[in-house]
Amino acid sequence: MSLRPYIVFLLLTLPFLGSAQSNPHLFQPFTWEWPTGNSYRLGSGAPGPDYWQQRADYKIKVRLEPRERRLTGSETITYHNNSPVSLRFLWLQLDQNKRNPQSVYHQLSQAYELEETSILGETVAHNQPFQGGVQLRKVTDGNGNALKYFVGGTNMRIDLEKELGPGEKFEIKLDWSYRINDAAVEGRSGCEYFPRDDNFIFEVAQFYPRMCVFNSENGWQNRPFYGSAEFALEFGNYEVDIILPSNFLVAATGMLENEEEVLTKEQRKRLAALENESGSVSFIVTPAEASKNETSHAKGEKTWKFTAENVRDFAFAASKKFVWDAGIVEISGKMVRAQSLYPSEGMPLWDKYATHVIMHTLKTYSKYSIDYPYPQATAVHGPVWGMEYPMISFCGGRPQGSGYYSRHTKYRMIGVIIHEVGHNFFPMVVNSDERRWAWMDEGLNSFLEYLTEREWEANFPHRRGPADNISLQLVSRSEKAIMTNPESIKDNGLISYSKTAAGLNLLRELILGPENFDFAFREYAARWAFKHPEPADFFRSMEDASGQDLDWFWRGWFYGTGNVDFAIGKVRHYSLKISEELTEAHNTYPLFVKEQDPLYYTDKKGLKDEYTGTKDTWDASDSSNEKLIIKMLENFKPLKEKAFHVYQIDVLRKGEVVTPIIMQLIYADGSRENYRLPAQIWMDGKTQHTHEYRTTQEVVAVHLDGLRLLPDADRSDNLNPQPLLGLEIEHFDF
Repeated sequence: MSLRPYIVFLLLTLPFLGSAQSNPHLFQPFTWEWPTGNSYRLGSGAPGPDYWQQRADYKIKVRLEPRERRLTGSETITYHNNSPVSLRFLWLQLDQNKRNPQSVYHQLSQAYELEETSILGETVAHNQPFQGGVQLRKVTDGNGNALKYFVGGTNMRIDLEKELGPGEKFEIKLDWSYRINDAAVEGRSGCEYFPRDDNFIFEVAQFYPRMCVFNSENGWQNRPFYGSAEFALEFGNYEVDIILPSNFLVAATGMLENEEEVLTKEQRKRLAALENESGSVSFIVTPAEASKNETSHAKGEKTWKFTAENVRDFAFAASKKFVWDAGIVEISGKMVRAQSLYPSEGMPLWDKYATHVIMHTLKTYSKYSIDYPYPQATAVHGPVWGMEYPMISFCGGRPQGSGYYSRHTKYRMIGVIIHEVGHNFFPMVVNSDERRWAWMDEGLNSFLEYLTEREWEANFPHRRGPADNISLQLVSRSEKAIMTNPESIKDNGLISYSKTAAGLNLLRELILGPENFDFAFREYAARWAFKHPEPADFFRSMEDASGQDLDWFWRGWFYGTGNVDFAIGKVRHYSLKISEELTEAHNTYPLFVKEQDPLYYTDKKGLKDEYTGTKDTWDASDSSNEKLIIKMLENFKPLKEKAFHVYQIDVLRKGEVVTPIIMQLIYADGSRENYRLPAQIWMDGKTQHTHEYRTTQEVVAVHLDGLRLLPDADRSDNLNPQPLLGLEIEHFDF
């Protein structure tokens, strides 16, 4: 028998095999894409009765040698196996190995033009690799017995002689050291040298060997660290001793346990005075004291002792240059210390705004998610532009040498502090796997950053949040879906940060409404606080708590790569004689009631400068459509006889992603009404929807999304009449 007919049939049908899964209808429910609910993770999106996670407690002692730019440390890790299985080996992260010249990170980096520059007083070429990496000096168990281990890039495997059973714990002792990089070349952490006064700022993170996550979904999370995708970490308690020159000031994750040994009597007195006043900011180390300390010479060393409970990481900053101010913010009856440390180079910007921004951020995020659980939050200004760790963040935004700062510098500094301090909630508490899903922390955090900026000051120049900000950027076919590993996304800032934030803003403002969205979002945060959520847990929790089917939204916005593009087609106007039987029938949903503008934080605190209130958002008067509307109103001639009006409006779907439709009707008297049509009008796959609107008023024009709430890729066809496109209202009299 000839096989040719079967081969031909197979070739013809191959393109369609599996198409139901690879290219499903937008409104098809999720089935195979999400894991089946089980006793670990329920189908509702909540943790199940058998949910478990591992734990790692750390005792660390480090010595910082500023001139040698070296950190030497020893640590004891107590690893708790809370899983139901025995473990034959353990995986640790050695993130500093990214800076080894032989690392995959350097092999993946593209070469760029050589340019000599001065880094910490040494003349080097920009693409000369930093001679970094961890030097392991000892690896033993708790009894001092040498452990067999294997180092592969940024990960380290410890082979156990005896399996670690469920409920058991194991101690690992390590001694190590590494050179500290210049943060201007190798970001996230490092040091900055100030040649003017021969001083340093050190921002130290990913500095100690850390346990990898082991869970029921993925086993060991031992994906290599290439530099862009961030971290997956277990919770634990920390005891950390930091030894360094006696004139250095230190800020860190956790609480300082030996104030009497490292702070002056006056500094301790100022800290104690904070407890009596909430909302104000005062100096703990004044600018004059910091200036004097800059020129001092150390008399030996000091040890700073910090403890932190139930955190997933630890970082610290140290310098002779720091000014230190602080304030107390009350969150649900709990007093939390907010504080900022910065050099004189950060003034007069940081001393005016930074700690106030921290207090506002903690208060606002707590309102929209969960109460801030830790006793303090710190922002440090140094060489790292923006990076987050539990209770401490590294943030940029520096005035020029003359003390002048621009509007751009001011708002970027405020924005980065909100963003990095906000990360205390996502992922430091709601502990998602950043290495695999950047949007679960960066996107959710960028969305909450937007809500926080809205309550900071009127007309805040948002970078992320409003959907219209990214409408044109989403047109490109080269962009990846949000549900993509971050290291495979060319523009991770656009996709994981901006697109996620804009999508959640759409979901809140136009689909669920603020009240329903906020309830569901708070429920997700409460369910997964101090746990490890996966994407389906977020999606399912939002649906479960809001009572809405949102599969179509997740599929289009998070799993898809299409754009939003709607247009107004024909508008047919029927003019009828008025009779008692005729009634107005809008058949539309009103927009959600606009939330009342809050009393902005800057108004309450009197925080103003020459830039405050400067409008930097879209202005309707600049829109070409708006100019046409004004002209039409001027030339419109109303009907002589009073009539009843029926308008049939064709809305065209030109993009692949659906959203609710926002229609603005402009009446002859100049008034306007905004209505929305739900996204479900596209459930049957059609690309045109005809909407009927009845009213006693004459409509001059129909403007699709006149409020610019949608990320519409092409707004040139959003208005009828639109003379340039030949679109006119067709008029019929009956």
